This record gives sequence, structure tokens and C-alpha cells, in this order.
Amino acid sequence: MNKAKLTALCHKISKNTGLTFNSVMTYYFLEVIMIIELLERFKSDPIQNK
Repeated sequence: MNKAKLTALCHKISKNTGLTFNSVMTYYFLEVIMIIELLERFKSDPIQNK
């Protein structure tokens, strides 16, 4: 997702939920970091992932 689309989506969510734009953006990035971390763990330890 490019920067303009991400910004527009965060503004839309902010408007619809009443949350601040910064809160929505922070939540998005925390989710992305968590997903990346889970993928890295999955790739690095194939024995536990069977």
C-alpha cells in the first residue's frame, strides 16, 4: 500500500470511529510489526511450526 492510500485509509477510519488519526496510524504500524515478527519466527524455527 502506498503512502497516499494508507493516509487516506487512516483518515477514513479515524472519521468513522472517532479515534485520532495518530492512534489509527500507530495501531496499523504495530500490527505490521507484529505480523513481520511472527513471519520471522515461523521461518527461523521450522521444527516448532510442524
